[in-house]
Formats: sequence, structure tokens, C-alpha cells
Amino acid sequence: MRLKLFVLSIQSIVLFCLVGLGFYSSNIKEGQRSISSYSTSRSVSEISCSSALRTFLSPLNIEENIMLWHIFKEQGASVNPKYLSHEDFDSLASDPDHNFKQTQTSQLEAVSGLYAQERGIIAAGIERGPEGTEFVDGNGIFWDVKTPISPLLTHSWRFNIENAGNSIKHKLEAVGNIHILVDLSYMRQRNVSDLKKWIKNNISQDLQHRIRYVTVPDAIVD
Repeated sequence: MRLKLFVLSIQSIVLFCLVGLGFYSSNIKEGQRSISSYSTSRSVSEISCSSALRTFLSPLNIEENIMLWHIFKEQGASVNPKYLSHEDFDSLASDPDHNFKQTQTSQLEAVSGLYAQERGIIAAGIERGPEGTEFVDGNGIFWDVKTPISPLLTHSWRFNIENAGNSIKHKLEAVGNIHILVDLSYMRQRNVSDLKKWIKNNISQDLQHRIRYVTVPDAIVD
């Protein structure tokens, strides 16, 4: 809760400033209306503010997700109840690699699968898969989930592109016809760009066709 209040306070300050800027821009436009023949259904303030909001608030949301993941790993946050209450969550989160117990990792993998299914990224009807996989979809395709993590800004370690990329590559090469769902929910955009570039340069086209990406905006809550 403290994290959310902190992020919301920053967002509120930015929003207040942008609204003020938009109001100022709108007044300028009103003063120039009589000498301008240009017309649009959207005001200058609407265009500038919506663009600015995406620019300034999106990174804050990403940072919040990254922070929540690290807090989650320290038992300070939990999976969003809307996923926990899904009728298929318990079965998907029961990991055969850990004697069918739920782990923090398997819980987030279940969320990744449910969200990807909801978005049409993978075929509907997913079920828990055997050892070495996360689930099998309605078309009989087996999926593994990879979730690379960006460090906190206060951490001394850096995102390791080789480790993240090779984890995906080795799984594709080791298990015939396995597909990979890469969850980008806890990565900064520059890390996402670097990872996709690495995949393009280091994984064959045939194997790349078996990779899908998902970003879950609300998997973890504090």
C-alpha cells in the first residue's frame, strides 16, 4: 500500500502539472482561433497532455511492477485476488517439478498463462502441463514461461541479456516443439528492446516462430 501511495503521489504531481500546461495551451489556441484556418476534432491540450501522460506515467507503472515483483519475492506482496479466484488458477499453479506444490514462480506463471489466454495470445483451454512445461493450450501446444526481471534502481547488479536470452534459446533447442511465453511485465523498456534484439540475432527464425510475448499489468498487488 505504501508503494502504491508513493507512485500515485508522483503521478498526481505530474498530472497536475500537465493539466496546467494543457489549460495554458488551450488558452493560447483560443486566442489564435480567429487567425487560423486549421481545425481538428481534438484540442491542442488533449493531444499534448495525452502524449505527455503516456511518456511520463508509463515508466512509473513499469517501475511499480518491478518493485512489486521484488517485494513479492520477499513475501511482502501477493498475487492479485482476481487471478487467485480464477477457477483454473490452482491447477495451473501446481508445479509438477515441485511435487505439485504452488511456488511463487508457478503462481506468476499461472497468471501469465491466464492473461495470455484472455488476450488471445495462446489458444483457450489451457491446462497444467507435465514436468518441464507450464501448460498445454487448447490446440495441444506445450508452453514454457520465461519471466526476465529488471533490477531495482538501487541494485548494484545489471540485467544480464545473455542469461535471459540463452534461457529461452536453450529451452527451445532442448525440448522438441515447445513454445515459449515470455512475460515482459517486470522489465524496463530498454531491457525489453535488448532482449528482443538478442533473440532476433541469436535464435533461428524457425525457433523464433515459437515465441510469444505477454505483459500483465496487474499480476501483483501489495
